[in-house]
Formats: sequence, structure tokens, C-alpha cells
Amino acid sequence: ILLALDGSTASDRAIELVATTPWPVGSQTQLIHVAEPHVGAYETIPGSAVSADVVESVMEADRERWLELLATAASRLAAPGRTITTEAIEERAGIQIVP
Repeated sequence: ILLALDGSTASDRAIELVATTPWPVGSQTQLIHVAEPHVGAYETIPGSAVSADVVESVMEADRERWLELLATAASRLAAPGRTITTEAIEERAGIQIVP
């Protein structure tokens, strides 16, 4: 079972559906969160000047939110006989989810 999570209402509903569906013992669930990279995002704003430290700080805060999102979902899905893995990736979603 692959769940791509983004923190949206639809994502929460998907978690709830998987959590309440009886799956065979040994089922594996992979939770993935793919975030668009920030690199270059601030360069597109005319006249903006943002230090590398600020960008790194924003990126680190985002990473912490992603990990919390994945941990919360994994906790909601925990069940006997179910293996859950999580992965947070910083890349374009279309490239990572649908190769």
C-alpha cells in the first residue's frame, strides 16, 4: 500500500481509509511525502535578497513538519502484522511518485 501524504484533507481521508480497512497479515504500507525543493524559489522574486541561512532555516522547519506528518500517519496506521515505512523526499512530486 503506497500513500503519498501532503497534509491535506484528502490525504487524511486516505489515511483513515487504510487504517479502517482490514488488510491481510503481512501487509506493507509505505508512507511518502514529497516536497518541492526550495532551491531557487527566492530567486524568482524580483528585488529579493535572502541569505542562505534563512533559506536553510526554512528548509529545516519544513523537514521537521514532514517528519511529524509521517510519524503521525504511521501511528494512526499501526496494527498487528502490518509493516509501515516512511520516507520524506525533497524533489518534484511527479518525478518521485510516478517515475
